[in-house]
This record gives sequence, C-alpha cells and structure tokens, in this order.
Amino acid sequence: SYFREASEEQKSTLATVSEVTSVIVTAPPTMTLEEAETKKEVIVPPAFLIPAVPFTVQAPLGQWQDPIYQDACEEASLAMARAWVQGKKLTKEGSTEEIKKLALFERKKFGQAVDTSIRDTAWLLENYHGIRTGSVERGITIDDIKRSLASENIVIVPTDGRKLKNPNFKQPG
Repeated sequence: SYFREASEEQKSTLATVSEVTSVIVTAPPTMTLEEAETKKEVIVPPAFLIPAVPFTVQAPLGQWQDPIYQDACEEASLAMARAWVQGKKLTKEGSTEEIKKLALFERKKFGQAVDTSIRDTAWLLENYHGIRTGSVERGITIDDIKRSLASENIVIVPTDGRKLKNPNFKQPG
C-alpha cells in the first residue's frame, strides 16, 4: 500500500480534518516508537512507499451489500497494521474472516461496530491484536503524517472520504 502526494485542496481538507481528530502511529517491527521519535533528521520525500505494508479493502470479496463490510474501514486498517507488524501477508479470504471476527467482537464489546473511535481502534490494536507499538496522537498536521511515514511508521487517520473528494468513495457513505 502507499500514500501518494495529495492535491493542494486535499492537503487543506486533510489538515482541517486531522487537527480535530487523532492518529495511531504504529512503529515498524525493527524500530520502537521511542527510537522513531528520537531520530535526529527525517528526510521527507514528496511521496511515500512502505513496501511491506499489506493492503486489503474493507470488503475483500466485494461483499459491499453486507453491513459488516460497509462499515469495516477501521477493521480493515487494523488487519493491515497487524499483518505488517507480524510480517504476514493478507489474502482476500483471510482478510474477510479477520474483518468479520473483529466486527462481531466489537459488537459484543462496544455494542456496535460502526465508525469505531480512534481511541477504541487503538484499544483494539493493543487488546484484540496484542500489538503494543501504537500510540494515539492528537492535533496532527500533514507534516506530522509525512514525518511518521518517512520514519517508516504506518499511520491510521480517520477521515471523511467526501471531504477529501476521493473518487473511489461512493455516496452517501
């Protein structure tokens, strides 16, 4: 998966969105968060690629009519983060099962599995997946995201696809 350089309009919108939300930064398996934060110089390229991050959509087998997968963006993000930290690959079938199990767990734990808060998403990363290399950051900026990516940390950012004018985002969503 990758982060491509956003347009100026998207940067402006993302900056506004991220100032009021939070982010989880997950350190790569070879570097702790403390090590990443203490790196003296971070070179920020115009575009980013962390090659080992596996990717899945929230409906891996195209099951968009199923409510579990319509609202599974946080679950898909957690599946990618888990696979990356553990050095595993994702398959469509495995991702489908992982997303469903997590959504059902959330329904039991939180009473629902729609638009999980960033705090609950971080809790799931640690307590459901057992990954303790994440942190919740508030008041982030585009530069903060770029620095994290340049340090080869992955970043989970809650966003509104309509405000970002993502052409792959289908209304009403």
